[in-house]
Amino acid sequence: MDHLSPNAISRFTSAVSLDNYAPVVQVISVKKVTETRKDAPERIRLMLSDGHRFTPALLATQLTHFMVDGLLTKYCLIRITKFALGSVQEKQLLIVLALDIVKQERNTCKLGTPLSIDLHGPTFVQQEKAAPVPSKASHLNKISAKAATKGLKTVSDVKGRSTINPIDELSPYLNPWTIKARIENKSDIRTWSNARGSGQFFNVVMMDETKSIKGTAFKDVCDRMFDQVEEGRVYYISKGRIVPANRQFSKVDNKYEIIFNENTTIEPCDDEANVPEIDNTYTPLAKLQDLSKGETCIIALGPASLSRGSGALTSAYTPQLSMRDLTIVDHSGFCCRITLWGKTAEEFEVPENSIISFRTLKVEEFSGRSLSYQNGASKMRIDPDLEEAHALRGWYDAVGATQTFNLCQGASASWGTSASLNRKELTSLADVKSNNIGMNEPAEFTVKLRIKWTRREGTFWYPACKDSGCRKKVEAEGDQWRCPKCNVLWDEPEYRYIASLGAADHEEFAWFSTFNDIAEELFEMRAADLQRLKETNEPAFAKKIKIPYGKQYYFKCKAEENIVYNQSRVKYTILKAFPLNYRTEIKHLVEAIKGYDI
Repeated sequence: MDHLSPNAISRFTSAVSLDNYAPVVQVISVKKVTETRKDAPERIRLMLSDGHRFTPALLATQLTHFMVDGLLTKYCLIRITKFALGSVQEKQLLIVLALDIVKQERNTCKLGTPLSIDLHGPTFVQQEKAAPVPSKASHLNKISAKAATKGLKTVSDVKGRSTINPIDELSPYLNPWTIKARIENKSDIRTWSNARGSGQFFNVVMMDETKSIKGTAFKDVCDRMFDQVEEGRVYYISKGRIVPANRQFSKVDNKYEIIFNENTTIEPCDDEANVPEIDNTYTPLAKLQDLSKGETCIIALGPASLSRGSGALTSAYTPQLSMRDLTIVDHSGFCCRITLWGKTAEEFEVPENSIISFRTLKVEEFSGRSLSYQNGASKMRIDPDLEEAHALRGWYDAVGATQTFNLCQGASASWGTSASLNRKELTSLADVKSNNIGMNEPAEFTVKLRIKWTRREGTFWYPACKDSGCRKKVEAEGDQWRCPKCNVLWDEPEYRYIASLGAADHEEFAWFSTFNDIAEELFEMRAADLQRLKETNEPAFAKKIKIPYGKQYYFKCKAEENIVYNQSRVKYTILKAFPLNYRTEIKHLVEAIKGYDI
């Protein structure tokens, strides 16, 4: 048993000497656990042994691929490189956050004769001397020597506060927990009403150096906490219910969110070391085409003018919603429309050409690239005291007021040229898969692929609303089609592609989702025409969908986690295509050959 780390299980459960600790232990059982909640992911429960003691553990969701891929098996040896101590049903539990497979054991048995840590206790209690109680001064020195978030994982503060946990380690199985975070965004108090009751709530987005997370306070907790937190300040926050994030209401890049309750505590923190500042870098309007639809524009800034006055939008969900369009410009030579909604639109009274900064706007695609103000999440400041705002004011008064501006475009960004490709971003599918890109958070990558297959099963296209700003799926209603978002009837829908392509490089194969703009070029036909061809001439349709086969492209793709039947997988989506220019390709190959030392 020399290869096992001695007393590993005892040190876990006794919280002794855990700094930079990466023990090797044996997995003596692996079991899937299905939660009773429908929205809860399937968990992997382990039993870990150091040869003397064994203890139960949970595998973090992002590591389930080790079992799916057949790497994490009974009696294998693993090195735990990152972990946390939590509790489930008042029982202490080890949560494995990162691991390496040391050795896969097959047709063997457990090492040693381990006993339960719960019944028999740690193996070194008799040998350990009582640790001296550190003085206040030495405690302060210890804290200042550690990083504020990752380093504080095993350090308490001067008041005896419990362990500070990085946000990226929070999960429903980690309890108790305390985070040190900056309030990145704080919403106004809003009201809600459903079959279970009504009340008021507000949201905050908190961040540390590892991640951001959304928090929500309801009813009495909302009343108590709203004045306790201030946007931009750093706080110690502890206690609250950690639940899976509701993607319908949260755009924060985190699997979980926090529901604050009556036990939640919030304390101001004067030590802001290692807690990142709020990003106040504004996005030039010329750069909006680099953002995908649905992404968040951190800050837009510019002189604003009324674009189309006020109006109202009627839909099946909101009988009448006020809206107001503004147009902003900046010295990049572009203009962009920003839409305000609801109460914000009704109360908007600002002098023409005032400098306005907008924070956390949603990128939309409507007659070009546009931005949408999200009530409760977005922020607006009139004539802010910012260096960029003063510079824009001077520029606009001097030359901007008489300048002609280009409309921000986004739809044309689906196709590029290989000359405009950033080849430094190129990677391989093997690297994408081995590094689990997209599993923990959405990520983009660029690969050179050859199309192999087109998946004919399932959805190849969908009937969409013909409004260019909607494109939602419509539903048949008699001889017409109704859009549930716009509440408009159409005589016929606009069919749009939602195809799945199989593509490979020199090492790996994967399936990719692709949407209308790219698919129209690949199949050399509109979705509506291909749909009619399938209904009238099946052999011609089967031949037509093979047109992309064998063709090579550079694809800019997005990878993100997708839960299917309680199984976590990575979904790949093609965002942009770059057809190959063989003259350019040969030039780059010649340059690459010259770089070899032959």
